[in-house]
Amino acid sequence: MLNHGGKLREYAALYQRPLEEWIDLSTGVSPWTYPIGQIPTYVWNRLPEDDDGLMEVAQQYYGCESLLPVAGSQAAIMALPCVILSSLIESDCEGEGSCKKDIQIALPQVGYKEHEQAWRKALTQFPTVTISLVFYPDEPSAEQLNSIDVLVVINPNNPTGHYVSANKLHLWQQALAVRGGWLVVDEAFMDLTPAHSLLHSNNPAVRANGAAETLSENRVVLRSIGKFFGLAGARVGFVIAQPKVLAPLQALLGPWTVAGPSRYILQQALADTPWQQQTRERICAMADKLHQVLSLHFSSKDNLVEATMASGILFHTVQLPHAAWWHQTLAKQGVLVRLCDEKHAIRFGLPHNDADLQRVNTVLTHIKDNQ
Repeated sequence: MLNHGGKLREYAALYQRPLEEWIDLSTGVSPWTYPIGQIPTYVWNRLPEDDDGLMEVAQQYYGCESLLPVAGSQAAIMALPCVILSSLIESDCEGEGSCKKDIQIALPQVGYKEHEQAWRKALTQFPTVTISLVFYPDEPSAEQLNSIDVLVVINPNNPTGHYVSANKLHLWQQALAVRGGWLVVDEAFMDLTPAHSLLHSNNPAVRANGAAETLSENRVVLRSIGKFFGLAGARVGFVIAQPKVLAPLQALLGPWTVAGPSRYILQQALADTPWQQQTRERICAMADKLHQVLSLHFSSKDNLVEATMASGILFHTVQLPHAAWWHQTLAKQGVLVRLCDEKHAIRFGLPHNDADLQRVNTVLTHIKDNQ
């Protein structure tokens, strides 16, 4: 199992510090949870129902009609590779004497590793086809775009914070579509900047040539509810794609993937525009404060610490030497951050309030003074 932050109880036991004495900045989940009111008893008593109104609210929020609620975007990440690979292989075999034997999947070198793990697992389920993974830095090269069959983009990237513009994604999608390739975009952290979403983008060039429907057939967008709404425990996400993708995906995942209480809460959260706007402002204000604090302690001009910092608004990632040491030393002081998979950086989520932010500042000052 990959480590995605959290596990506070494990660290509390390891360092013999009570749970209430920790500041957990390890997950990238908003510290402000959408307010949950009274949930009617019938919601707990009955099986989840697809016609409960959630779809209509979600369609309005995302600006798309063709979507599927899932048990967190993680569920889709695990199931999508088999759906896409099956479609690639079947479409290539239609009307031809032989089927394609070589498929390339492009993934970011640094990013949410569950994507890579899911594709690696899917490779074993198609033994008659050679499927290989290739990796790119922030963005794929022109050579890669000309050869790959599936491009996976995390936008903004977790943990680097790198954004790819919607216009550029449209161009990549067009290049892939010529060969029947697929574009998968993970927008788990996009709720803070919805104008940059591929879902809300407005590309006249794509519409002008009448190719909008054709291009969108091989595009999949993943969205998460846990991050921005602070509802990670509800386990809800959405897959936005054409029905030809959603139908086999739903069949693979099975019925009742999202619990009734989660659906009930989400209907309110997705429709609550005032709360969403207020929370965006609140998150951005705290992100600016955290950036100021981290800039005081991690700077490329600092003789003690040579670091580079990237901001994803809900998190700040600091790339620096001895990242594992910093992760452990902060934990000893009761501040839990995320050690990135490559062990080259630590990621700070947002503190809940100014008091927690000040404690982070104090702990960092103490660590540097005692180096």
